[in-house]
Amino acid sequence: MPNGKTERKPKELKEIVNPNRQLIAVKKISEIVRGASGKSLTIGKILRESGYSLQTSLHPSSIVQGDKFQALLEKHLPDDKLAETHELLTKAEFRGKAYFNKKISKETIKDIIESVSGCRLVRILSNKKGDGWVAYYTQPDSNSRLRAITEAYKLKNKYPAIEVKQETVVKFADLNDEELDEAIDAIEGEVIDE
Repeated sequence: MPNGKTERKPKELKEIVNPNRQLIAVKKISEIVRGASGKSLTIGKILRESGYSLQTSLHPSSIVQGDKFQALLEKHLPDDKLAETHELLTKAEFRGKAYFNKKISKETIKDIIESVSGCRLVRILSNKKGDGWVAYYTQPDSNSRLRAITEAYKLKNKYPAIEVKQETVVKFADLNDEELDEAIDAIEGEVIDE
């Protein structure tokens, strides 16, 4: 560099950007809501997997609130699909099992299992040793799908915006010493009263 200036090289693309990345992101979201993928991801992770930069994935609202993304969501995840998933959500269950001493009757086991809200006894079998019972039951399970449906509603702007407005204006600079002492006493009085 004869004139003392450093020569700048053009920035190289670190990754090939997929022009359909919004569509890929919407399809991933749709799969999660429909329960086909079996996993739960954040919108940021979905955007990252769809080809967006790390910076964009850290602030996904710039993408998901755009008109094109919202139109793709409506096409691939219409409200009727959300309603179907929500309906399935109300019926979602998982299976569990509980062990009981052989001295407890099957009727008592059934009463115990079904006394828990939403639980339903499927069957009771003798354990391998023959000295106890294994009760198989179902119970409501909606956590993962509830998260998916909630996220879909948020993406489609179906939740009303919550605005919290807090205003506190205290002008201590305009107070003289006596007024400032009175203000301090009033504040201390409020703290003590609580």
